[in-house]
Amino acid sequence: MQEDTRPVFDMDPSLLEGIDKPKSLGNLVPVNSGETTINVQGELVTAQKVAVERDLGRIMARLKILAAGAGMRWFYRIPFKNRAKGSTDYVEGLTIKGANAVVREFGNCLVTQRVQDMGTHWVIYARFVDLERGTTYDRPFMQRKGQDTGMGDAERRADLVFQIGVSKATRNVIVNALEDMCSYAFEEARSGLQNRISKNPDNAKKWIINKLAELKIDIKRVAAIYGRTVDHWLVPDMAKIYAEINAIEEGMADAVEVYPPLDSTDALKATKVEPKAEPAQRGEQAPEDGKAGAAQEAAIDDKAAGGKTFAQVEDML
Repeated sequence: MQEDTRPVFDMDPSLLEGIDKPKSLGNLVPVNSGETTINVQGELVTAQKVAVERDLGRIMARLKILAAGAGMRWFYRIPFKNRAKGSTDYVEGLTIKGANAVVREFGNCLVTQRVQDMGTHWVIYARFVDLERGTTYDRPFMQRKGQDTGMGDAERRADLVFQIGVSKATRNVIVNALEDMCSYAFEEARSGLQNRISKNPDNAKKWIINKLAELKIDIKRVAAIYGRTVDHWLVPDMAKIYAEINAIEEGMADAVEVYPPLDSTDALKATKVEPKAEPAQRGEQAPEDGKAGAAQEAAIDDKAAGGKTFAQVEDML
């Protein structure tokens, strides 16, 4: 019989601090002179009394304030190829920073991880425990070891990839266990980001230009995705670009996947300035491919590849 190598979610020893003997699993163990009990059944922790009960109204109010200030740090946007439709779909959601904040404000809960090495990848089992309600939620995540991070040092790359996997596993279990609360935090963060950009769009454009230069991403690649040049970007465009840059920096997406390299057709899109309809949050499609004639392509090369540096573009703004 094959040995079961799956990780075991042991109870956090801190839960047993201050508990008098016996500490046997499956028994009701007195805590604080019999005022309350913790019922532990194997790996499960049942509901218990807490010193400060959860106040959902206060939690939501605090999340609204924190999300407004966090903006892009709580908001990511990642493209996925829809091979069936031949299009690009976008997924937006709460980042690990936002998920951690939700857990902190929710309170009276535990989030733990266990890792199993499968050779080519790690399986990371994340667990969320609501101590106040006695609810336990487990969710596995598979992180491939070969994820490209752009690092040359193999050991540092392995460390980074592992940390990315742990962060994703943690985020996934939190947003599934506290779905409504995390959705609220995400919406507030996105709204807060758009409000901040609308108050100073010029500085927002400059930040994007500088950050793209820092990440060595050709700004024309971004313009091709949005179908208009930098000086015609709208507030929703810039909010999405902020989120996409955040996803790249957090290791949740690859720059080449988010902003594919240019070809002659992409160069045509990068020179367009006509507004396009704003897509829905999910299911957004990339600009449709088109064909440019030889004369058009020559003009495009002169205009789009004519050689303005990021600093020059910034000066133009």
